[in-house]
Amino acid sequence: MFKKLLPWYLLGLVVLSLAFVYGCGNATGGGGGGGGGGVATNYTITGNIPQMNTILSLPTTETKVIAIGANCETFTATVSSDGSFSLNLIKGVPYVLGFYDGVTLEGYVCVPSVGWNSLPIIDPTGEAIDLGTLTLEADSLIVTCEINDSYLTKSLMNLDSLTGATFYGSIDGMMKNLLNIDVNKNGEPDYLEDNIGIYLTLNQWGGPGSMATGEIEAMLTGYNDSYVPSPACYAYWLTSKSSLNVGTVVSLKAPTTLTGWTPPGNTFTTMTAEVQSMSGDFCRYAHFNGYNETATSPTTPPTGTYTAEVGGDKYTFDNCDFSGAFIVGSSEGIIYPVYQLETWEVTGKGVCIKTVHYKWMKVDSGNPVLADPDEVKAVVGNYSSGTAIAGQSPNIGFQAFQGVPTTCPNSYIYYDRDGTSLDVSSYHIKLSDVNWIQGQYMTSTNIQIDFRFGWDHTIP
Repeated sequence: MFKKLLPWYLLGLVVLSLAFVYGCGNATGGGGGGGGGGVATNYTITGNIPQMNTILSLPTTETKVIAIGANCETFTATVSSDGSFSLNLIKGVPYVLGFYDGVTLEGYVCVPSVGWNSLPIIDPTGEAIDLGTLTLEADSLIVTCEINDSYLTKSLMNLDSLTGATFYGSIDGMMKNLLNIDVNKNGEPDYLEDNIGIYLTLNQWGGPGSMATGEIEAMLTGYNDSYVPSPACYAYWLTSKSSLNVGTVVSLKAPTTLTGWTPPGNTFTTMTAEVQSMSGDFCRYAHFNGYNETATSPTTPPTGTYTAEVGGDKYTFDNCDFSGAFIVGSSEGIIYPVYQLETWEVTGKGVCIKTVHYKWMKVDSGNPVLADPDEVKAVVGNYSSGTAIAGQSPNIGFQAFQGVPTTCPNSYIYYDRDGTSLDVSSYHIKLSDVNWIQGQYMTSTNIQIDFRFGWDHTIP
């Protein structure tokens, strides 16, 4: 038996945050061998798409192949007159691979048999892949390659079965939105500028400060592996590297009416927020997460065109597609960590947390089960250093009580996705200083997921 969570409207439970990238403007241009913010490329994609010569309106138009990563890094190359191309990029993240006439999308690479809208180059076995002859499907933008899905899975993900490949395909629908490369509609690709990307967060909230209760007690006697997460609402945010000025008021309009978290029945389409700066100023953002602007309906964020206004400038994100987003009220398919806390007695401090043991779980038919290692590898990003739009992943945070001295670290602590334990003894984290614990990771498709674990009724 596992512990069923009470309905979100009765209890403040866990927080599950999902951040999806749309219309990524904080990318770095990188013709063929550049990009990546000055980091040397280390992977090459080659192929041939002869149809590009017949579908373009002007024979002299230069066709570009553009790879846009889940981390917003962008790499470009020119398609030769015979349809061949060679594109250099940085491995370690998925990329959408689109073919463009100027800023007009002519097609993008898909692998329909496993549901891929992108190429998950997360752990390639070599330094290059040849996609062979590519074919633009009739009356669509879908481009398929002649390489079979098993070979692609092994070559790009270093997986021997299609289990992880198909699970990746179930969450990568939002990757298509990166194909919007001109969100300010000035005719220039965004990777040559510093435009705004939309991020969508999907949170489970039962009310201010809500979290799953009784979980820390469970961690002290074993794993809290009866825990089952379930998202209850979602909120949006905009971000860019530097074009957003701190304090500026930003508005965002959804394509359809949303039903808000509170007051009950509140509806809206336009949200406003002030720009803030992340630690180190590597990213500026506006988070539309007020309780009256946090949506519970529709149960998945609506598809369509989103528009943002920043200081009189307008940004348009066309054809946003949220397929693959987790559904409000459903826990199915979510991969998440559970923890076991090992404590020790520290002179002058008392009982402190020495080691965090962890394992990965998944909700399958409503039940918490151990996650398949291939699925974990396909979905959970393993970044020991932060990307341009995200911090380290996965990580754990020990949150202190407000307004009192604490031994809790000010920042989250990274741990290896493929490991089993994390030594935190050097932090001397006093158990009684911990108000709640947050587990967090970025998916390979740049979805931010947070899980909050609290005490039951008493603090040791």
